[in-house]
Amino acid sequence: MGMSIEKCAQEQVLNELQRKAVIRKSSLAQRIYLLVEGELEEVTFPILLERAGIDYEKDNVVISNYKGINNLPHALRIIDQTNGHRYPIIVTHGNGLMMKALAGYYHKIPTASAT
Repeated sequence: MGMSIEKCAQEQVLNELQRKAVIRKSSLAQRIYLLVEGELEEVTFPILLERAGIDYEKDNVVISNYKGINNLPHALRIIDQTNGHRYPIIVTHGNGLMMKALAGYYHKIPTASAT
């Protein structure tokens, strides 16, 4: 004797809920490290990401200031020692002039809702 339509539908809903729970749990374990060189970048990147419609906290983007290019090797070593090498790492560096320009003009970047 076969399964009733209601029972089949309930099973499909349960399977879908379990699948979503597994995906959510695995996504919470993932993160992206955004290593920035200084305080200006540490303040500016959250603004830029927000203006681009990215909820960096929800998406587990960790913004970390390594306080100068000379400290970058130490920051990378700490990440490696704490198994952070399993996650994507984005490193920013350079002179602060570009970040100052971005900070000064961030209001010109359209928000995700304005596009």
